[in-house]
Amino acid sequence: LSFLHNYAVEAQDVLTRRLAVDRRGRVYGSMPINKIFRFDPGAAKISILPDELPEVWGRRPLGRVDAWAMAPDGTLYGGNGADGQLFRLDPETGKVTNLGKPAMMPGMQGLAFGRDGKLYGVTGAPPGYTHLFTYDPQGGGYSDLGNPMFTMAAPGIEQGIAWRGYRIRSVAASEDGKYIALGEDESLSQLMVFQVR
Repeated sequence: LSFLHNYAVEAQDVLTRRLAVDRRGRVYGSMPINKIFRFDPGAAKISILPDELPEVWGRRPLGRVDAWAMAPDGTLYGGNGADGQLFRLDPETGKVTNLGKPAMMPGMQGLAFGRDGKLYGVTGAPPGYTHLFTYDPQGGGYSDLGNPMFTMAAPGIEQGIAWRGYRIRSVAASEDGKYIALGEDESLSQLMVFQVR
């Protein structure tokens, strides 16, 4: 009956995994069922946005934001951790736009913008391998870059080993967007960094 755990919702399964802050200092997160909240510290007020997270039919109660990124224009992008769907949130109107799934896999753990204007993210959950993807906000297209593989070259480890990112749980960009860092979440975790062209 262990397969039932994949569909059983516990308290920790519906709490937001990440928070986002817009340019006005308002804080966003997700809450049951499939809702986005906004906290305005200036007004000391929490409001629930009318639009819901994108969902796959029959899985609405599993909606939860596991990743956020802010575009250079201030638009927020988020990932529904249950179904691996990307969405765009306009902080001024509260409108949520479903941008679909970059890969036919659940989960979306990390998002970050590169200097090329593209959104980099990871999707996938065990027992499958993580996939790295890009989304072009201008053209609206996805590129599934597959399971990331890096040649290990850091001091203190055997050189030249090909390492695949199995459970990547975090994505971050350098301040100038020149580098994207991918962090794993397992016993032999590695930090993998690549340069945005």
